[in-house]
Amino acid sequence: MEKKSFYQQVTTNRSYQIGLGAIVVLAIIVVALAIHSSSVASELEELANEKQQVLIALEDSKKNIESINATRSSEKVKFTETEQTLQETQQALEEQVAELESALQNVKSTVGDLKAEKREAMIELAQFKRFSGQFQRMINAGKLEVVFRQGRMVVNLPAQVLFDSGSAQLTEGGLSSLKEVAKILRTVKNKRFVVGGHTDNRKISKADFDSNWELASARAINVTEELVKAGLPPRNLIAAGYSQYAPIASNATEAGRKKNRRIEIILEPFLKDIAPPRAQTAKNKTAAKKAGKSKKKSLKS
Repeated sequence: MEKKSFYQQVTTNRSYQIGLGAIVVLAIIVVALAIHSSSVASELEELANEKQQVLIALEDSKKNIESINATRSSEKVKFTETEQTLQETQQALEEQVAELESALQNVKSTVGDLKAEKREAMIELAQFKRFSGQFQRMINAGKLEVVFRQGRMVVNLPAQVLFDSGSAQLTEGGLSSLKEVAKILRTVKNKRFVVGGHTDNRKISKADFDSNWELASARAINVTEELVKAGLPPRNLIAAGYSQYAPIASNATEAGRKKNRRIEIILEPFLKDIAPPRAQTAKNKTAAKKAGKSKKKSLKS
């Protein structure tokens, strides 16, 4: 084998050295890439972990948001219910206030009406006293009495003062007594007079009448006619027979039966002047309002 020249040897050595350097460089690069790859892998793993933690945090946040939304919805429902309850309570209170105001107005009206009734009662009492004074001579003589019964003034004339027993014809003394009564009744204004005939419960023994009804009615009619003759307006007079069915005393004794045999002249207001009880009218108005409100509530529900 021929010996290589010095130049060739140098060249070969140099090429060798270059190749060896390249290999070393490549090795270094490979090692560096390996190290870098390991670092990148580690970073990727860390990023993956962080991503997982972020996802978990997002899921937790989502659940918290859902819980908050659910709580807000529940609170909104409660708020709506509370608001509705407050509105209903306010409406109920307003209705109660209206009812109380209406009741107060009714009380004021009732008080005013009671004062008016008191004034009317005082007028009636004054008239009663005046009547009693005017009739005093006849009262003292036992010819009549003046009483109040069921809010009405009543002139009570015993039957024996006006009639013979079992008769409907007025006696002379009876006619005289009626004229005195009529003279006083003519001074009464805005009243009508109900002339009532009353008997006791014993069966009638006279043949002129078949029953106490007939006797009581005939006596009432005859008294009424005499009052008309004495100057009382016929339109202000009513004749009625009560027979034995409106006693003012017991029919078990003679004294009681004597009281029951009578003619009564009842002083009554005309129908147009009769008003319903005012306190009761106010109650009826209040009850009607409550009924109307209950009906409205029923319709709403």
